Amino acid sequence: QSIFRLLPRVKSVINKVISNLNFWWVSFCYIFVILPSLDSILLLMKKESKKQKNFWGECHSPRGLDCGIITGKLRRRSKGVLCMAKLYFRYGVMGSSKSAQALITKFNYEEQGMRVWLIKPAADTRYGADKVYSRIGLEQPADVIDDDMDLYEVFRDREREFYDVIIVDEAQFLQPAHVEQLREIVDYYNVPVFCFGLRTDFRTRLFPGSARLFELADSVTELKTVCTCGGKAMVNARIDAEGRVVTEGEQFLLGGNESYRPMCYKCWKLKSKSEK
Repeated sequence: QSIFRLLPRVKSVINKVISNLNFWWVSFCYIFVILPSLDSILLLMKKESKKQKNFWGECHSPRGLDCGIITGKLRRRSKGVLCMAKLYFRYGVMGSSKSAQALITKFNYEEQGMRVWLIKPAADTRYGADKVYSRIGLEQPADVIDDDMDLYEVFRDREREFYDVIIVDEAQFLQPAHVEQLREIVDYYNVPVFCFGLRTDFRTRLFPGSARLFELADSVTELKTVCTCGGKAMVNARIDAEGRVVTEGEQFLLGGNESYRPMCYKCWKLKSKSEK
């Protein structure tokens, strides 16, 4: 009977020992196995987070787009995907709807709620110094670029406005330095830049601004139109008051249909020779 009386006490002691053993076993596993593993994982996560922070940085644009800074360069992300901006050059001869395409591009961006900086060189004053005008009747006010203007500094000073895209009309009149500054804006601020302009002059020689765009642009696209013979026009033929093709003179001469005609190279060459 005394043994039976002791059994409950023995059972209680055994349960306490087992519970203590479980506690110490769990504690041992927690201290020597789980905690080191968690510390290692947290350390790796901190290192990775630090790398990402140094690489991306943290900021938010006024438009609510997620942004980041890569060694001082602003990068925009949309829905978690990095959007890499480019420098685009859309070129064509006279009458290939370059200005119309520039204004259509502006409209498309603004329709999505984005801010567009429309600019043009001061050399183009055909339809007004501060206006982009298309032959189909479209027109929009634009900021004028002087030859000695630093576009990168101007854009940096206007960073509070945070333009989502830059559109340049009559880009052939840009100075090579302007093109390099636009390239820097694309790279450092991740803002796409669209340049619309002529490739060559009436002598089929590259404009300085166009030449630099061919060298630095990420994307180059030709806007096509046709010659009177039906072939693809590629020459901006300059004509005089009598309608004859001119092959000598200053490179810069403002004019429209009264001064220039789009021609294929064959027709331009034949008319140039016959009228010499």
